[in-house]
Amino acid sequence: MLNFIERFAGVIKKLNDLFNYRVETNDEKNPSFVKTLGNQIMIYNLEGDFISRDFELDRLEFFIQHLENLKMHDLQLFKFYIKELRKQEQQDSYWGIRFEISIASSFISKGIKFIKQECPDFIVDNNLGVECSSIRIRKDSQKLNYDYKISAIINKKSQNIYNNQSTALYVDFTNIVYNLSLKQLVVDTKNIRSYTKQSLASTNFGSIILFANMHTQGRLEQNYLRIDNDNLDPSLKNFLDKYYAIEEYPVNGYGTTYEL
Repeated sequence: MLNFIERFAGVIKKLNDLFNYRVETNDEKNPSFVKTLGNQIMIYNLEGDFISRDFELDRLEFFIQHLENLKMHDLQLFKFYIKELRKQEQQDSYWGIRFEISIASSFISKGIKFIKQECPDFIVDNNLGVECSSIRIRKDSQKLNYDYKISAIINKKSQNIYNNQSTALYVDFTNIVYNLSLKQLVVDTKNIRSYTKQSLASTNFGSIILFANMHTQGRLEQNYLRIDNDNLDPSLKNFLDKYYAIEEYPVNGYGTTYEL
């Protein structure tokens, strides 16, 4: 197993190659997320919090994997996202783009034909929409009212023209799972499914999928919870059944990163 310095140096080199600039954590030319993530990893290492340190490295390696996948299969889209990432000054904006990148990479891995656009974010299988978003709780928040967060994002997105039966919402839920784990709580999927379905019923969206990146059995993987609306378009249902089947299984002994 590579020691920390070798592994961290490898991550830095790959980021350097992908972004085509120096990614030293104190370089003022770097986007804020590079400095923040790099510095946080070093802080964990100095504090002896090796579990959190390695989780953060896993996260960056996951990020690199997705970028490399885009670069190999869709160079134009890769360049688009690199440009967008370079422009980000606020870390909140970074997480949204980061989630989009992970979804685009997953489409490639699944063999899904897609087009990147703005409203909604992706068109898949020629005429089905996918709109990406994320739910997060501020670090200083004392409440974990994720039901409200889910309802708020559904209501916000329903104001757009892509609010129809052939569009699915893909929502990053990782931060919520992380904050629950800090309080030694787990996700109540039954409650989330019931509440989300109620919120979804007031819109025309066909479905919503909540994604969370989790460490299970020593590796980072993307898990999801799918909730369909009763008005689900048959073509969207067929697509989701093929690539995001509704199934639940217990995930024991997992940990999560703060974000993606």
